[in-house]
Amino acid sequence: MRQMVAETATALFFRIISNRRTFNSMRIDRELIQVKDG
Repeated sequence: MRQMVAETATALFFRIISNRRTFNSMRIDRELIQVKDG
């Protein structure tokens, strides 16, 4: 039981990290586009 909870928490943790990474890259791309347009 405890191992299952730990695995779920680890999976959620990695999913949050990957989501944050894609969000940051999207934001950086948007800023680069604004710089190009400006």
